[in-house]
Formats: sequence, C-alpha cells, structure tokens
Amino acid sequence: MSLAAAEKKIRLAHCRVGVVRRRISTLLHENHVLHQKPVWGRRKPAGARVLLVVGKGPKTGRLPRLGALVSSQLPLFIAYDPPAGGIWLVKPDGSDAHQVGPPDGSNPVWSPDATQILYQAPAPQNDQGVTSDLYVMNADGTDQHPLMPSAGIIHDPTWGDECCWRDYDFHWSPDGKQIIFTNLVQGFTGVEIAHADGSSERMVPNTWTGSSASPSPDASYLAFDVYPEHIVSAASGWSIYVVKQGGTGRRQLTFGGGVGEPSWSPDGTRIIYGCLGAYDLARGARGVCELSGKSARQRILYMNRNQSLFFHPSWNANGTTILVTLEQGEDGPEQIALMPPSGGPPVKTGVLIAFGTYPDW
Repeated sequence: MSLAAAEKKIRLAHCRVGVVRRRISTLLHENHVLHQKPVWGRRKPAGARVLLVVGKGPKTGRLPRLGALVSSQLPLFIAYDPPAGGIWLVKPDGSDAHQVGPPDGSNPVWSPDATQILYQAPAPQNDQGVTSDLYVMNADGTDQHPLMPSAGIIHDPTWGDECCWRDYDFHWSPDGKQIIFTNLVQGFTGVEIAHADGSSERMVPNTWTGSSASPSPDASYLAFDVYPEHIVSAASGWSIYVVKQGGTGRRQLTFGGGVGEPSWSPDGTRIIYGCLGAYDLARGARGVCELSGKSARQRILYMNRNQSLFFHPSWNANGTTILVTLEQGEDGPEQIALMPPSGGPPVKTGVLIAFGTYPDW
C-alpha cells in the first residue's frame, strides 16, 4: 500500500503518525510500505511504536557532469531492416518507405549530420572466415565502400562451441569523429572505439563484460550495460554503468539487475533503458525506465502489462521521441514503435522489422 494509505489507517486506529524513516530498496515502489512491525490486526498498548519501512525507490549512482554538448541533425527518415532484408528508410508516420543501398545490407545507423549511414554487409569471398564487414554510404545509397574490414563476424572452427569473434551494435560519437561498438570474443564482451575512418581500433578499459554502449552528447562518457561473470541469474545481473572514453571515472548507476541497453538523451540529462523483469537479449524487457538529474533518479516511463517485449529503447537525434522495437508476444512479429519523452504507451507504426535488428533515427 502507499504511504498515504498507511498513514490513514494509522489515524483511523486513533494512533498518532510520528516520524517515518525512509529506506532505500531495490524496488521501484517509492513511498510504498514494504514492511510493518507489528503486522496489521495486532493490538498494542497506547503509546507503542509501529515500525514502517517505506520504499524510497531503487539505489542509484550519480550522472556525471558533462562538457559542451554536440547537437545532431534529425534525419527525415527512420532507418531500419525489414523482414525481407536490405536497408530501408521510412517516415515516422509509416509513409514513404523505400530501399537504399545494397540489397544484402543490414543494421543501418545514421551519422550525426544525417548525411551518411553505417551498415553491415557480406564480406568479399576472398576474406576467409569472415562473414560480414562494416560499410558506409551516403544517405541516398551512393558511394558505398568498406569502412572496417573484418568488423562483422569471424568464424574459427578451432574455438569449438565458442565459435566466433564478432563486432556489433555500432554507433557514431556525437561529434562524428569516432565509432563505438561492442566486441564479442569467445563469449565475452567489451566496448571498443575506432576513428571514424575505421582505423586505430581499441578496447575501452574497465568495460569487460560490457555491451550496448551509448555515448554522452559531449562525447566524453559512455553508458553501457554490464553482466558480471559471477552472476548466474539475468534478473540480478545486468546493471548500467558509465565510464570515460579513456577508461577512468567508472561508476555504477543502477543496482538490483534486470536492466540493459541504455541510451543517453541529446541534452545529457537523461538515460533511458530497458527494465523490469529478467532482462537479456533473448527475452527482452517488460518496460522502459529512465535515470535523470544529478542524482540519477530512477523512474518508470512505461510498464508493460501484457505479453509484449521491448528491445533497444533509444532517442531520436533531437530528443523529441523515443524509439523502441516492440515484439508482440514471444517469437511474435517485431515492429517500430514510438514513445513521447514523458512516457506512456508506445504508438505502433505498423512498420515490421527483421528479428534482432533495431531502427535508428
């Protein structure tokens, strides 16, 4: 019950409400009574104290102070992968859908100035063991050329079950000078950075087992999710961290698990992410949450009460809309949905996308 309801019951029992001490809990039940001693119905002599433990919301870290922000140009179209393959662009209202680039391209990502698109496509046949590379093209599909050879998936039969080395989840930095992505080697992940031309690839220190990195709008920090090696349950494992691009200043923002895939708002004041329930890439999230303000206050933007799953919530370039991949039931079709920054139910666009891919706007 809420704190107000508990206080009303206490007064109806002709008792005085004294000081209520608030405790931090791993639940989102702010101002809700989590525990009472003695329990309801017990009789105590006049003047006896009643202990109420009231939720203050989850424990959180603090968002870092950012420098000068870099603004991005909002593209006219959302880039996405349809179920039939290829790279397509569509307006937010679902109209004017059209294909750009190669028919076997996938995973499009807009550049900050909305003039180029990163994408992955099959590697040349002479690139032994490599199945895909990273490419870049103009927004109209022209000038297609490789950016990071061997930056997709490499299969090595000598590794046995842990078969591959893989780069994925590519992002441009807000200033367009770097490319940020997740690297997976034999089951372990980390965050890597390369120059915008694909050179000087390096691992970001203190991001071991991290993934899904999102750069801050001043290009100084990265928000990413971490799944510690010693954690077995996905519900208690995933947490959100931030770290400077040089690997220093690492701090934990969420505690209690069940979160993933953060996205930093263009104004630098909020981080949204998938939350609620056992979060992993196979099962998705049941809601979208945010961390906001200097104290990284945690709030639910939308909680799902049916069988839909959410994947990869992210901001559009000017922070006016939140994109989510919405799956209708387990193994159901996935489509693009849009949410207002204030939260509320996502609005379905009716635009279907390929399984395991995410739109970018």
